[in-house]
Amino acid sequence: MNSVKLAATSTGIAIVIGVPGAYALSRSKARGDGLLLMMALLTRMFPPVVIAIPFYVLMVKMNLMNTMTGAVLAHSILTIPLMVWMMKSFFDTVPKEIEEAAVVDGCSNLAVFFRIVMPLVLGGLSAASILCIITSWNEYLLASVLTGKSTATLPVAIPGLISSNGTLWGEICAVGTVVSLPIAIFMLAVQRHLVKGMTAGSVK
Repeated sequence: MNSVKLAATSTGIAIVIGVPGAYALSRSKARGDGLLLMMALLTRMFPPVVIAIPFYVLMVKMNLMNTMTGAVLAHSILTIPLMVWMMKSFFDTVPKEIEEAAVVDGCSNLAVFFRIVMPLVLGGLSAASILCIITSWNEYLLASVLTGKSTATLPVAIPGLISSNGTLWGEICAVGTVVSLPIAIFMLAVQRHLVKGMTAGSVK
């Protein structure tokens, strides 16, 4: 349940923050947009061990160590840039003339975003959300540093089955199956949306 809560919440935050941000960057012509995108990508360029210690110090000062809130914040730092970069590419494939026509017909900017643009990029949103869920579900280092016994995720539980007294191979195989099976079932269930989203715009 900790893994489910962490993956679902961090992905939800990535959608709420990343999708509007990606749309703004796609439609903006301001200077520095490229630099802003590169800065968002920095968290994905650094090895996780580089950001693990700063996160640990920050969570200790904020009294968020061994809490689900701290883990969600850390994973959101990983999922938001992924959502922004993927969704920007999908928003770029939507012709601006469609939005201009909707504005002429009386749509507000908010209505254009939700009623015109978002339905056209639902496949891309599905693909980006799936990748964010998988990223959070499989993440080990930050979860092992920031979570405790009551908030540990499934990947963190596996090393606990190895001790000086021996290795519990049966339990490791069981946990490994529990870690892999939900994602495998989830991927089969949403495979159509993933393929549609990853290939969207390829023939435009």
